[in-house]
Parts: sequence; structure tokens; C-alpha cells
Amino acid sequence: MLDHNQIPDQCDAEQAASTVAALAPMLGIGGDLPDVRTLRLWRTKRLMTIDGRHFTRRNILEVLAWRKLQQRDGLSQQAAAQRARSLDETRLLLLLGTGNLPPPSTGPDPLITLQLLASGIVTLYSRVGKGAIVGHTDQHVTGVENTPVTLRQAMACLGHLYFAEERQDQASSVHQLLNMCKRPLNEWAPQALATLEEYSGVVLVDPDYLDAPVPSEACETIAETAAGTRHMSDLIERQLHEQLREAIKQLGEADAECAYTRIREFIARHPLASAGELGDLHHDDDVPYAAITFLYEHVYTPVHAWDSRDGREVYQCKHCSCLIVAQQGDWGKAACCLAGCREEHPTAEIRQRLPLAESYIARPEILKFWVDPARDELRIYDALRKVPGLRERVRLYPHADRCDVSVGDQAGVDVKDYRDPIILAQRLNRSSLGVFMYSDAILAIAKRRWTQAYQEQLEERLTPDRRSRLKIMSVTKAISYLKDTYGGGESHARPSR
Repeated sequence: MLDHNQIPDQCDAEQAASTVAALAPMLGIGGDLPDVRTLRLWRTKRLMTIDGRHFTRRNILEVLAWRKLQQRDGLSQQAAAQRARSLDETRLLLLLGTGNLPPPSTGPDPLITLQLLASGIVTLYSRVGKGAIVGHTDQHVTGVENTPVTLRQAMACLGHLYFAEERQDQASSVHQLLNMCKRPLNEWAPQALATLEEYSGVVLVDPDYLDAPVPSEACETIAETAAGTRHMSDLIERQLHEQLREAIKQLGEADAECAYTRIREFIARHPLASAGELGDLHHDDDVPYAAITFLYEHVYTPVHAWDSRDGREVYQCKHCSCLIVAQQGDWGKAACCLAGCREEHPTAEIRQRLPLAESYIARPEILKFWVDPARDELRIYDALRKVPGLRERVRLYPHADRCDVSVGDQAGVDVKDYRDPIILAQRLNRSSLGVFMYSDAILAIAKRRWTQAYQEQLEERLTPDRRSRLKIMSVTKAISYLKDTYGGGESHARPSR
């Protein structure tokens, strides 16, 4: 624990800067720390208490305190400095957690800390799409706040918990924190979080999309449970749906539904799209110009040269039409960049080569939340379309995404591709499910997730109402069930439960 009596009563700027740098990590304070020049400038601006010609012990505590306030509460430098100057030395020490430090049980609430962290990650990813720079503190450069207050608060709480456990703070760097969040909580978090029932194995940042901190399904679900965020508008998947619906809202209801399905199916079948394919969609009379703008602004981005082997062409996956990329720079280990496809087909197979200059790849959040689950959604849809008695009745994303696949007005199917069945159960228990609009509501679990243990854990955590109303099965079983049950024609009776 920090022995604050070792802080010098008086010192020069060099000693003050080195003392602040030495004490900050012990207090869970990260980010940019002042150098000699900065300390002198702050003193000139009277951001700290002036008592004689030298820097004082109180000045060092003030600097540490206002950095803590900025990190924890998101205060501006001026506001944090003003608050620090208003505190006596005892209160400064208490703020820093070094005076009569309470036991860990009275520190930050572990669940609230986890909710803040999840909410911060989700919000950060949304802001990165608007130009925010991860880890930067100067919002004037980008025009948006780079690091959300919730993420800074979570980092401060984590620092406190690490400190209470007498461990080195591993959450003071936002880059390091995001990287750790690609692993289960029980591998890196303070014990208070790592031992939370139901969450110890949670991964908050999807490890399959390395170029950006894409929130996992668990991250979004936990963020929704945070106080005041039950309907948070910046949940990634919800935001995508709202943006697409906004793009087609000028159409009539029937035309809007048709356009919604057309766009979603195009994205699902073209995670890597050529300029020609996008051009054909542009000339489709059923697709409004605003929807094309949505594709270019929110869905697709030009393929970068580093994803081309020769700087001229890119490779398209035979199985899902996504982009094939080198693994860790080694083209001998090339694989599809779509996580689910890569898991099913570890060895890459090329469908065709496309010119680099005319190729567009769906953004990471699109690949995760729309394209990866769509592999199984299309698997069901395409299989049912081959059945004569179902061909004209099966719909993809009916009623602008009431569910993923439907058979007439009788059966609806939601496909879920969640890594963690407990997190999926939490989401299902809280959500208003469109699939319940159908008398036969089916929850189809993606092929790569389905196991008997997965099903048992999911059903165990569902509320009795959800458990009684949902038929839970694998994607393969769902295809067989729908063929057998509804493949005989329009008049085929709904099966009894």
C-alpha cells in the first residue's frame, strides 16, 4: 500500500514529476501524466495551490487527485483542479484511496463495474465509427469524445479493485484493457469480477475480429442491464437495424419490407462485394437511393491493400463469399475472415479473384452481427426453397425482421449464434421476441454452437414462459422439422405440442 508519508514536503519540478509518475500506477491512475514543463505551466495558471516558491506535498496530492477525478468521473481539467483545491489533505488522501482505505467489500460494486465496462466498450465502438481515436484524450482533434465516461469510470473501478487486492493495476491503459477483454474475465479481471456467478467466463470483445474492438454478444447483453441503459440506442445491432429502417422509411409498408429483405439478403450473400454488384443494386428500382447510401456509409468499406497478396487482386471464399486473408501475415495459412466460416472450413478455398480497386468488404460489426449468423439463416431459407410445397411460402427476414425465416403465418425461426448460452438466455428473457407472432416459434442454434450441454444450459436459464413457447433445436434439426411439418402444402395442420 502507498506510504503517503514518503511524499516530500517540498520539492522542485523535476522531483514533483518523478514522484507523480511513481505514485500514479499504485493508485490506479493511468493516461497521460504531467512532465516537468506541464507541472510548471499548471502552477503558472494557478491550477494548484500556491504556497511559496516550491512544489509542495499538497501539490502532488492535488495533481494525483485531479487526474483520478478526470479518469473516474470524466471531469475537465479545470473542473477537476478546482475540486481538488477545495479539499483538505485528509480528503485528498481519502479520494486517492490511501487514507483509512475501506475493505474490498465496500469498494466498487463488481456487477456495476462490469456493466460500466460493457457499456463503455459498446459506446466506444460506436464512436470509433464516427472518427474517435482509441486512447486519445483530445476530442478537439476528432470532434467527438474519444473515450466514453462509462469506460473511464470502469477503468477507475477496476483500478480500485486491483489496488484493494494488492495487485498491479492492469486496466490503466485502454488499449491493454480492450486486449484483455478478448479473454474470459476469470483470466485477467480482479477477483471480485472474475468470480461473479454467470459472468466469470464472459468475453467482452470478440477475439475473431482483430482489427477493431467489436463488442461480443455478451458485452451488449450486459450493457443493456446497466442502470439507465435498458434501451440504450447505441447497442451496435440495434443501431444497424434503425439505420436501415431509416433509409427505407419513405417507402410504403409493403415496399419497405421488400427493400429491407433485399438489402439484408444482399449483405448476407455479399460480405465481399464487387463494384459491379453494388452498381447492379444501385439500379434496382425496388431499392431507394437512401438505402444505397446506407450501404456505402455504414456497411461496406474498400478492401485495404494489406489484404491483397499481390496488391492487385483479392480472394473470395468459396463457402461464404467473404474475403480470404493471410493469418498473421502468412499467406501459407490464409483463411476466411468470417469467424464462423473459418471455424467450419479451416482450410481456405477460393471461389474467385476480384480486382482490389473494385472490392468492398463489410465492416467488422456487420460481419459479426449480420453476416455470420446469416450463414445459417440462408442455410435454412435455401433448403426450404427447394421443397415444392414450401417454395412460395418461405420468407427471409419477414415483416422487416420480425424473425429470420418464416413459413407463411404459421412458423417463425430465429437463428442465434451466441458463444455463451447463459448470456443468450438473459437476452431472450428480456427481449420482446417477434418470433412469438407465429404459432410455431422456433429458436435455431447455429451449427458451430450446438451441443447437448449448450441446449441444457440455455433451457435451464430461460423463464418458464420462454421455455414453454420456444422450440429449441439445432439449425439442421430445424430444417428437417420444417420440411416434415409444413412441406405438405398450405393446408398442412400445425403440429400439437
